[in-house]
Amino acid sequence: MPTLPALLALVLSAQQQRPPSALDGCEATPVENGWQYDCADARARLEDLPEVGDAAVKSLAARVAGARAVVGEGSRSRVEKRLLGVGQVDVVITERPGSPVANFVAGFPFAAGTRVLICSGGDRRCARVLSGLSGMPWRSANARGSIRKDPAPLALAGRVVPVPAGCQATTEPRGGRVVCAKTDWVGWVSTDEATARQMRTTFGETMRKTLDRPGWKNAEAEVPCKVARVETRCVRVLAESGDDRLVVQWAVAPAGQDFTFASCMARGAKIGSPCSLVFE
Repeated sequence: MPTLPALLALVLSAQQQRPPSALDGCEATPVENGWQYDCADARARLEDLPEVGDAAVKSLAARVAGARAVVGEGSRSRVEKRLLGVGQVDVVITERPGSPVANFVAGFPFAAGTRVLICSGGDRRCARVLSGLSGMPWRSANARGSIRKDPAPLALAGRVVPVPAGCQATTEPRGGRVVCAKTDWVGWVSTDEATARQMRTTFGETMRKTLDRPGWKNAEAEVPCKVARVETRCVRVLAESGDDRLVVQWAVAPAGQDFTFASCMARGAKIGSPCSLVFE
């Protein structure tokens, strides 16, 4: 039977032989359906979504649209086959000419749903990150080598956001989201002015296409409003089909040194909770 020193030597030897993780030293923040990883040279996200089929495709498309908003004007997207930990996967690469940083979005099926991976950084760095995250167990703990960081309280512009009873809140890096009754929601993110305004444009384009459905009439207007008590102008769309009504609103407003992009949706003809948590 091996002695205690011999057992310790075996453990140390195994640790030394263990290959480094692509997420070593990265901060891992739990988010809805997964993890956000903030590294010195990249930012990544893993989402294990329950959606499959067309719903999964729409979720993936939303992530690609978000990647375009982050990269900004002049960005281009292309699809490449990449060898990840689970095999060959289609990866949407969004980049801007001359920039060493790109956004990579991939999605592939699991038995329980769809895994979506996002990475922003250099090509070689994100290739390692995506490969490492793709092979993790479904809805597992944070990746080996990463440092778990619990999210801060849900807040906007330094003010704690109260969550109505029966609603679900998600704290995101530099933002948050509140969903009520599975249909009404409000979300926000704090970022630089250029990115916030690009997100406003991209969200508007995506939402207009989403609301352009047979049998529905849409009325769009720009109205004065407040985001986190700061005066600005909101784009508001009222969609109607028979007795069904839906209001969608979005805007950008200054918030100290940063800017806030906020959006919300509510059933009915008026902006109520949870939209009123952010908008006035």
